[in-house]
Amino acid sequence: MLQNAPDRQSTLPGLQASAAAVSVAAELLSLNVLSSGWGRATVAPIDGSAQLSLIGNALADLTVGHTYEFVGVLKNHATYGPQLDVQSALNFVPSDPIEIRKLLIRCFKNVGDANARKLVALHQERKTLATLRDQLIRNPYQIDFTEVTSLLVEFTAVNDVPAMVERLFALHLLGIERMSPRVVKSLATRYTSVPQPEHGSLLDPIQQAWDHFAANPYAPVRDTEGYGFPTADAIARTLKIASDSAYRLAALTTYALDEGCAREGNTYLRKRELAQAISLVDPRVTVDQAVAAALASGEPIHLETSSAGEQRYYPTPLFLAEKRVAASLAARMRVCPPMLDLSRDELGRLIRDAEKGMGFSLDPSQQQAVLAILSSTRTVHTVTAGPGCGKTAIMEVVVQVLAARNTRSTDYGFAAPTGKAAKVLGARIARINATARTIHATLGVNEDGFEHNANNLLGFKVLVIDESSMLDLLLLDALLQATPMDTHLVLLGDTQQLPSVSPGNCLADLLSLPFDHHRLSKVHRNQGGILEVVNRAAVGESDTANREDVRFIPELPEATEQTVDAVITYYAKAAEGLEGGLASVCLLVARRKGKSDTPGWNTTYLNQRLRERFNPDGLKVPGAPLRVGDRIIIRKNILIRIPEEKGDKFRQVVNGDTGSIERVATRSDTGRLEHLVLALDDGTRVPFPAEHLANLDLAYAMTVHSAQGSEYRRVVFLCINGSPSFVHRGIVFTAYSRARAHLTVIGNPSVLANILRRPQPARLSGLVERVTALQLISN
Repeated sequence: MLQNAPDRQSTLPGLQASAAAVSVAAELLSLNVLSSGWGRATVAPIDGSAQLSLIGNALADLTVGHTYEFVGVLKNHATYGPQLDVQSALNFVPSDPIEIRKLLIRCFKNVGDANARKLVALHQERKTLATLRDQLIRNPYQIDFTEVTSLLVEFTAVNDVPAMVERLFALHLLGIERMSPRVVKSLATRYTSVPQPEHGSLLDPIQQAWDHFAANPYAPVRDTEGYGFPTADAIARTLKIASDSAYRLAALTTYALDEGCAREGNTYLRKRELAQAISLVDPRVTVDQAVAAALASGEPIHLETSSAGEQRYYPTPLFLAEKRVAASLAARMRVCPPMLDLSRDELGRLIRDAEKGMGFSLDPSQQQAVLAILSSTRTVHTVTAGPGCGKTAIMEVVVQVLAARNTRSTDYGFAAPTGKAAKVLGARIARINATARTIHATLGVNEDGFEHNANNLLGFKVLVIDESSMLDLLLLDALLQATPMDTHLVLLGDTQQLPSVSPGNCLADLLSLPFDHHRLSKVHRNQGGILEVVNRAAVGESDTANREDVRFIPELPEATEQTVDAVITYYAKAAEGLEGGLASVCLLVARRKGKSDTPGWNTTYLNQRLRERFNPDGLKVPGAPLRVGDRIIIRKNILIRIPEEKGDKFRQVVNGDTGSIERVATRSDTGRLEHLVLALDDGTRVPFPAEHLANLDLAYAMTVHSAQGSEYRRVVFLCINGSPSFVHRGIVFTAYSRARAHLTVIGNPSVLANILRRPQPARLSGLVERVTALQLISN
């Protein structure tokens, strides 16, 4: 029988549960647990009532056949019926005097049969035997022996303390919004490690762990993955921590600054932007009040005054990265040997020979770019152009010329920010027998970061980076740290494309510095109407005339189940018969946020409906809203350990990598889900660990930002309006240029024209100013 759980406030005054917890004492009949810790079980209540299904992350270490007291929230699943979402599972101790006596003797030093009998009899007399039982299970340090013995009583089962702390945290935190069992475990582990009382002390390390956490629930935000300011703030409210607490103001400042930079891609915020970011979190807090608290508590923010007297507020990691990148770029401005130290005539002959050998001719602007790159005494080069202008082609010629001069193939490398972008690049350079990798793979990954760094430099003489508009500041920092000063770094990109998702203005900043820059404008690739509308979008012009390979549908009505069905039907027809299936077609929209059960032109809702259409019967992945066969996108850079006989190797998957779930892999001994096998769109397969399932999203529909660096045979773009800082010309240009064979645009022509008139917002970056200052000092 389900019963109300014990009153939480008896242990934690002031903390209120967000949902009513119930408890059941039951024998565990069956259990299936993922390696992520989430499990599903069946139990038989000891009172003889009907069997019950259990789910949750508190089931991982239980044993079938044993009896436990389960505490959780009862839910009614549409398919599986009543389920108890377990928050805590404790070894069951019946309210039987003999069993309680045995447990007291086993767990405490200086408690023999006589003292145990006295204590049990005392609680029976006071009708508090159930309380004594609960203390034994939940926190034995709270038991008072002073009325039955003058001896010093010690709890001897100290190995159980970490588990008891975790149970205590789980029981009182899992009801908090955004709080996951994995984070609860991390917090409990963190606070169990606080200094324990000396041997023989009567202090309570279990309650002490909670008290330490509850004194400042904002402290773990800095270094506990998955535990952010909103969750800490929700906990603080239940603990009645004042909204103007210095702890809160300090953490709020860091959170608002990080969010403000991430939202707009800025490296820093000025005072007015920081004030706006803080106001979005709590309009009662002033920027001066917040910053003072943050600086006093040592939060990771850096305040700097520019040469013009402007206050700049940096997240410390971005400040340090910008300083390192500036120093590296300033050092790379010195004169260095060119790729080839030959006369213009000799270089011209080598270029013509390379063209002849490859079976194509460069136009004069391309020839000039190749000549300049080969002879430049700068080691940083940029080649910018729109689609079809031959950025990659000129690098193929550069490599062929170098090869003709006996340059080894290992002396040059090609890389791109994402796996899909690397695959596209690799297909283009295959004819020169070159391959491309992601930047992360090029740098190499291990548990400590990148294998190639300032202490272990890359060995390339020439390194080509495609889709360089996607480079964010932290990735550019890692790349420059690992690249020797005399290596020629060639960045290919399109200034009309969206900049990086993460903070940084890298390509634009580099173009503002005196390096070796080349701009191509002549189009060579024949992409018909697609290229025409792409080029018109680049200059802010709207062209909605239908073409053989471009179709405009001049209305995107309000999202309802019926209108969404119509779009999905159109999309399904676009995917019919395509080689590569759904990997060759993409539905793009600017907005991601929405509700999966509320119609809207956002990827959250669209993906649920598209999955119902394309993969309704796929095998469900336990513990995640995913199915085998689903199209997915990875939302976080994750280092994957791949065990091998000769030692483990590592594979880095990158935020934005896409693919599909091929199968689930379980442990042969326990049946637990170990990993998913993902077939990524770059042609590789990776074992994706079950503990990272929360970092997979559906990708039948994608945001335009997520599609950067990718190409699809057919694209359906839903043109929706939004704030100018978010929906602008760059969104339309990037969406259009993802299509190789056919583009469909669904949207109101006046909305489209208005969006195209909006230029991409400028980003805040101090990189150019910092490099310039270093140059002045060195001169």
